Amino acid sequence: MNDAVKMFCIVVGVTTACGTLLSGVHDFTRQRIVVQQLRYVKGPAVRAVLDHAENDPLADRIQITMGDKSVLLFPGTTGGKLTGVAIEASGQGYGGPVSVITGFDPVTGDCSAIAIAGASETPGIGSRINDPVFTRCFKGLACSTQAALRSGGGTIDGISGATISSKAVCSAVNKAQRLFLSLRDNLPEDLQ
Repeated sequence: MNDAVKMFCIVVGVTTACGTLLSGVHDFTRQRIVVQQLRYVKGPAVRAVLDHAENDPLADRIQITMGDKSVLLFPGTTGGKLTGVAIEASGQGYGGPVSVITGFDPVTGDCSAIAIAGASETPGIGSRINDPVFTRCFKGLACSTQAALRSGGGTIDGISGATISSKAVCSAVNKAQRLFLSLRDNLPEDLQ
């Protein structure tokens, strides 16, 4: 009996120490992970959407809190004037969330471009949402128009065999559009 109690105490002590160490490593690396995700995952998508920007939209990003949500806004400026705004939103795809960076014209509110920032879609089928032929379909989408596939009465040509992935992108663009329209009149003064 004494050996069992001793063994139990050792196991509890080792697992507690490992759990505490793992939690400490997570806390220590959390900020680095966020920076790396911004730089290497979202960064290329933001730069593709705001390709005309003279500033660094990642460095100039603004976090805005709306109720219980926090939204990252990536402003693009040219000649010191706001020429584009990018917002990240996601839709549920076949393989999980599809993260889309959507760019907007700050004056008209129209969609200027989209780029896929992350997706776990089926290689060769759902992954074709990254194809420029598909992503270009969203350019010029009016702020008063919901993104929807042509098969559902919309203007976007979906990807054959990847309807769920195509709908996920439309859903993400619509979410970003709603966010942008709710924020457009309340952008910080230094961005207007």
